[in-house]
Amino acid sequence: MFIIANTIVPFLMMRVPALGLLFVPIVLVEAAVVHYALRQPWRTALRLSLMANLWTSLIGAVLVLPETLLEVMSANLWDLVSIVAFFALTCYFEKRYYARRCLDQSPRRVLWATLLANVLTYVPLTALMFLFSGRQHQSRMERVYQIACSANLHSIGQALELYALDCAGQYPPANDLGALVRANLLTDDSLHCPGRNWRRPGRDREKPGPVDYVYLGAPAAGAPATTPIVWDHRDNHPDFGNVLFANLAAVRGVQGEEWHAFLRTGRLGGPVQSEEGQAEQAPTGH
Repeated sequence: MFIIANTIVPFLMMRVPALGLLFVPIVLVEAAVVHYALRQPWRTALRLSLMANLWTSLIGAVLVLPETLLEVMSANLWDLVSIVAFFALTCYFEKRYYARRCLDQSPRRVLWATLLANVLTYVPLTALMFLFSGRQHQSRMERVYQIACSANLHSIGQALELYALDCAGQYPPANDLGALVRANLLTDDSLHCPGRNWRRPGRDREKPGPVDYVYLGAPAAGAPATTPIVWDHRDNHPDFGNVLFANLAAVRGVQGEEWHAFLRTGRLGGPVQSEEGQAEQAPTGH
C-alpha cells in the first residue's frame, strides 16, 4: 500500500486510538483489488493484503517516529517527504511481494493492480490526515491569538495607569482606547486582535483604526477590583475572551457559557459598573 497511507494509520492512532480500525477497510480494499485484478481467491487475496499491509505499516510506524520526536508535522514537512520519497519505494516492494505469489499474472498486470490499490487507499486517507493536521494547526493558532490578546490587555492596563497619572486620575472616555495611542502610551497594534484582519495594505498607521476590545471608561468610585473594564470583542475568539479588571493588573481568560453569560449581562465574579447592553457593544474607532 502507498507508504503515506501506512504512515497515516500510526499518525491517526496516536491522536485517536480508535481510528486504528481504519486498517480494516485498507486491507479489504487491497484484497478486493488482488481478487479482481490478479484473479486470486478471496482467502488468498485477504492473506496477501493483510501481510503486505502489516509490514508496510511497520515501516509507516518507523517513519512517524521522527515526526513524534521532532514535531516536524506542524509544518507538514514529513508529509511532503513521505509523499515524494517513499511512493515509488513502497509500490516497488509491494509489487515484488504480490508478483512472487501471483506467478500466473504478468508483471505489468501486477504493477497496475498495486498502483490501483495504493491510489484507492491513499486518496481518502491523505485527505483525512490533512484534515486532522489542519484542525490541530488552527487550534494551536487560536491559542496563540488568545495569549496575544491577553498580553494586549496587560499593555492596555499599564497604559491606562500611566494615562491616569498624567491626567490627574482621569481615564480616557468610554470606547476611546485610541487616546492611549495618541498619548504615545501604547502602540496601535496593541488595540488589535491578531486573529482578526482589520487592517488593509497601505493603511496609514497614524490614523485611527478599528479597536478589537470593549472599553467602558473609568470605573465608578469605590468599584471593586473585580469590575471588568476592558475585554475582548465577541468576535475575537470562538467561545473565549480575556477580561481586564479595574485594578489594571489582573487579566483573566473566560470561556464557554461563562463567557457568553458575561457578554449578555456584563457581570463576572461580582458587581460590574456598566450600562444596559454595553457589554455586547464593540468600539468602532478611536
